[in-house]
Amino acid sequence: MRSKQEFVDNGFRTAKNAVEKLEAQKNSEFHRTAREQIGNSKTINIADDLSHTNEIAQMENRAGLGAFLSSVLHLTKQGLVFRANDEIDPNLNKLLVLRSLDIPELRG
Repeated sequence: MRSKQEFVDNGFRTAKNAVEKLEAQKNSEFHRTAREQIGNSKTINIADDLSHTNEIAQMENRAGLGAFLSSVLHLTKQGLVFRANDEIDPNLNKLLVLRSLDIPELRG
């Protein structure tokens, strides 16, 4: 248990007798238990997990973009004017708010 105190609770502060202390830690019951727990845990490939997360985000973004563009198309077919300023058009904003009730990708 002394090696647990030195390496986990108190931290390793000096290099004096470092090799001996590292060997003691390596051979300790605490270290063996930790290695067993890591060995029994399910390993996850980070790259695959990030790729999967990215694919989900892309699908959600595509769905949101499709809904946005169909809303713009709907308003242009109605003959409603789009304003060319920095603020979002009130007609488009109202339509997007309404559609966001059914399309979660438009919420934001």
